[in-house]
Amino acid sequence: MNGEPARFPVDVQELPPEWLVVRTKPRQERVAVCHLSQREVEPYCPLFLEPPWHPRAPKGPTPLFTGYIFVRCNPHIHLNAVSYCPGVLHPVRFNREVATVDQEIIDALKAREAERGHVVPTELELGIEDGRKVRVMAGPLKDMEGVFRGYLWRTARTSPDGIPPAAKPGGGRYRVARRRASLTNPAFSSVRFV
Repeated sequence: MNGEPARFPVDVQELPPEWLVVRTKPRQERVAVCHLSQREVEPYCPLFLEPPWHPRAPKGPTPLFTGYIFVRCNPHIHLNAVSYCPGVLHPVRFNREVATVDQEIIDALKAREAERGHVVPTELELGIEDGRKVRVMAGPLKDMEGVFRGYLWRTARTSPDGIPPAAKPGGGRYRVARRRASLTNPAFSSVRFV
């Protein structure tokens, strides 16, 4: 009020960029990444390689976090550009604060992708040869040993007898919820080689 122009205590132009968590419209992660890359921000959508569970299922890598991407930007400057982008639903918020992710987590995801451009579970990447003796390390079958006979498709993993529902007589009667295998799937992380 001394005749000086009002000043903000912090210059928002000098704030460091942060990784925001952004919710996308259903199956629009690639559209959002394409449009956000044209808006002076750095989008990142980690991809996951999983065998297709159905003949019409998407081939190749699919988003690791379905419906979510990460965007590196200054939220004080680029939040509207991110919010009103095609394919984007909204930035994730907690108590009106934009959700952010540490750089170390993004670096760890990018390191898992390496030059492939998608994340592969360690066990699938290294491979387990048929006939190898394994021991279950966690869960209800802890300390049980068995012989590895091959990887199961998603529907066979969720079926109690290991037979895909479509292969059973009257296939349509047995409905099984299909769940995406993740990096922390107990089927992968709880087996140890003996």
